Amino acid sequence: MMNDRITTLRLITLLTMTCLSSTAVSEQKELLIENVSNLPIHASESSIARANIVAIIGGKGMKNPSGASKNYLITQKEYFISQGINYYIFPNRSTEEKATYELRASSGRLEKIHNLVKEISKRNSLPIYLVGFSRGSVDATHFAKKYPNSIEGIILMSGVYKRGVFSVQKIAQKVLETNVLVVHHKQDNCKVTPYKKANDFTKSLQAKTKKIVTIDGGLSTGRECGPLNHHGFEGVEKEAADAVTSWIINTQ
Repeated sequence: MMNDRITTLRLITLLTMTCLSSTAVSEQKELLIENVSNLPIHASESSIARANIVAIIGGKGMKNPSGASKNYLITQKEYFISQGINYYIFPNRSTEEKATYELRASSGRLEKIHNLVKEISKRNSLPIYLVGFSRGSVDATHFAKKYPNSIEGIILMSGVYKRGVFSVQKIAQKVLETNVLVVHHKQDNCKVTPYKKANDFTKSLQAKTKKIVTIDGGLSTGRECGPLNHHGFEGVEKEAADAVTSWIINTQ
């Protein structure tokens, strides 16, 4: 009788702890790191997170001090956080700076990303992944080429494979000494991000581990290289995000 009561109490305690863990709230922060940016770094951190993501958006980059954007990595931020991810949005240096291809491939921008990675490493001991969306894939690949041991891996979402010297495959030169995940929509019609090139890149790449996830279906209601199209995983946003989070868990 006493043993049954002890077992019941233990079960109640375990269930209570599980509920507390599953409802833990991620803390929203604005980090000011001088050697990264003059803009705040919008971050979400949780004591029960399983990994860190540095999100590098496409287009002209994150130059909005509020951290707002229609880019996939911003609209899906809360979903990534709900899956147990600490989330850090990499900003431009200032509101005036535009993240051109030339800037994204520069040593100055590379070092700013490195400074953010080092700061995150001081904040927690969880693995760090760079997620580059569209033009952000240039940043992520460039970083992985120079600092592969400072991160656990990179995720290239709707990556750039048809932009001359700024193409992912040109930067990688067929070798990246880290884990690499490619997430690409089969019907991506943006001229610099064709699916076939993404598939060919993954096949020819030598990496610690590599994987391509092909997304299909969804909508294409906006411009070809915009967020409301296959390029931005319109209508299948969660499917693409789940591919990222499940891969992160499996590489640990």
